[in-house]
Amino acid sequence: MNNNKKTICLIHSDQDINNLFKTFLEYSGYQVYGFTTPTDGLLSFDEKRQDLVMIGLVFSEMDGLGVYKRLREMDDNVNILIVTANVGSAELIQDIYPETRNNIVYEPITLGELKDKVDSILL
Repeated sequence: MNNNKKTICLIHSDQDINNLFKTFLEYSGYQVYGFTTPTDGLLSFDEKRQDLVMIGLVFSEMDGLGVYKRLREMDDNVNILIVTANVGSAELIQDIYPETRNNIVYEPITLGELKDKVDSILL
C-alpha cells in the first residue's frame, strides 16, 4: 500500500454504487474502504481515521443524520462528504449543521463531478 495515498471511508447502502465509487476513486489514486452499513463504516473510521468519510443518508439501521453526528463525536475535524439522492434529508442536515452546505453532492452524479469534489476536499 502506498502510504502517500489519501484515504476514504465510503459508507453507502447501495452495493452497486458503493462498488462503482470505490473502483473509480481507487483508479483515481485514493485508498478506499467501502461499507454498506454505518456500523462497519464507523468501526473502520474509528480504527483507521481516513482522510475523508463519504456517507449516504438512507440506511436501515441508522439514518444519515445519526451517522453524521457520530462521526463528529469521534472527530470534530473529520472531512465528511454527503452523497445522496434524498434532497429532504440533505436539507435537514444543512439546517442543523450549516457547515455541510459545501459538502453535499446529489445523485445522480457523474464520476468526474465526484472526483472533482473529492479532490477539492483532499488535495
